[in-house]
Amino acid sequence: MLLQPAHDGLHNASIVLLPAWPCEWSVKFKLHAPQSTVVEVDYDGSREQAHLEVVPPERREAVSFARCVADDLPH
Repeated sequence: MLLQPAHDGLHNASIVLLPAWPCEWSVKFKLHAPQSTVVEVDYDGSREQAHLEVVPPERREAVSFARCVADDLPH
């Protein structure tokens, strides 16, 4: 699973990325998420080489990574 919408009851519903993805696997994707959000990720198993883009930008704070990927990735 690459993307999991979190139905947390908040107006700014959360999105969890890579909740079931092995940390050492590489992945590159662009997915449409709830609330007209588009999430694009390029991750090669190393957060130094990771890229995250969220459109619209104000939804970025609703997006978090599960497990081994840091939440403070470069945009």
